[in-house]
Amino acid sequence: MGKDTLGGGDIKLIAVAALYLGLVGSLFCIVFSCLAGLLVHGLAGRRSEPEFPFGPWIALGTAVKLLYGEPLVRWYLSLIM
Repeated sequence: MGKDTLGGGDIKLIAVAALYLGLVGSLFCIVFSCLAGLLVHGLAGRRSEPEFPFGPWIALGTAVKLLYGEPLVRWYLSLIM
């Protein structure tokens, strides 16, 4: 893209979340964060600025994984297995 897309703080936040959540938990967190951020940014349409911070979405993904992650991961794995 020719410019930085993730800041240093985002990478550090993902790294700390991955240390705490483990491999499957961190993958869940990253996928959920991306989907939630894209969904909200897409619903905002042209009213939102072209760049939006990713850190709050990483924090939301971590919180969802900690609160509801195990049932969601088991449900998702039951779909593909």
